[in-house]
Amino acid sequence: MSCVIPTHQRDELCLRAVSSVLKQEIVPVEIIVVDDSGRDPERPSLQAIADLDPRVHVLPFENPSKSAAASRNFGASRASSSVLAFLDDDDYWLPSYLATALIELERSEADFVVTWGAMLTSKGLVHKNWAMETGCRGDDVIAGNPGITGSNFVIRRAVFDRVGGFDSEMVVNDDLDFLIRLLDAGATYSVVSQELVVQDATGAAGSHLSSRGPRQVEGLNRYRAKYASRLTRRQDRILQRQSHIARLVPGTPRPEYARHLVGALVFSYPTDFVQAFKRRMSSARYE
Repeated sequence: MSCVIPTHQRDELCLRAVSSVLKQEIVPVEIIVVDDSGRDPERPSLQAIADLDPRVHVLPFENPSKSAAASRNFGASRASSSVLAFLDDDDYWLPSYLATALIELERSEADFVVTWGAMLTSKGLVHKNWAMETGCRGDDVIAGNPGITGSNFVIRRAVFDRVGGFDSEMVVNDDLDFLIRLLDAGATYSVVSQELVVQDATGAAGSHLSSRGPRQVEGLNRYRAKYASRLTRRQDRILQRQSHIARLVPGTPRPEYARHLVGALVFSYPTDFVQAFKRRMSSARYE
């Protein structure tokens, strides 16, 4: 197995991510860190990552699309193993993650395996934040990620290559787009219903590719355009609502903020408010 970690100006978090890979019960034969920051490739913080273990390889990458998808593809192209695992630089794995996923990959003979995960917030862990179920179809998940990220799946290299890897033009929803194309291609998957992956959401506002702002708006519009011919009316409304919400950022002029707030409300369904209320009230999910 090879592990690919894209990173962009987050050396300290990347160090934690790589360390979590090295603590696995089954350690990959190679850990490929793709640095697309454009900064000095010999800077001490990056060298510290490379010095952790001989299996760690830090590769500089000129990323024209500035997307994590492109960096993942670059890393995968340099990998030598028949199974690939991906990990975002601000996330980390619990020690039994890879062993559990590999056992399930062999047991099920599936093309890829998705593992459940939790989200680390300023309040603590949010459990079952990523809890994908079996039986998903591409058309059903276009407007809602069922539980896959750039950190919680392992995949057979042949299947990854068959679908062409990630779409490097997707700056947001690249993980969901990848899943849809896998399902459309008839790829089979299995699920590990244990929380063995932690997604870190404690960073400052705007520090994530999926943070609200112009980049997310552009990415959502590009994603919506790609799947326009397949969207149901409800799915289209959901994506339009997401686009309005992405514009609700501090510093936005009041008239514009109000316009997009109204837009988000107009494109919302009653179930959206119920789900938001449940998330706010379910303090038992935090640990």
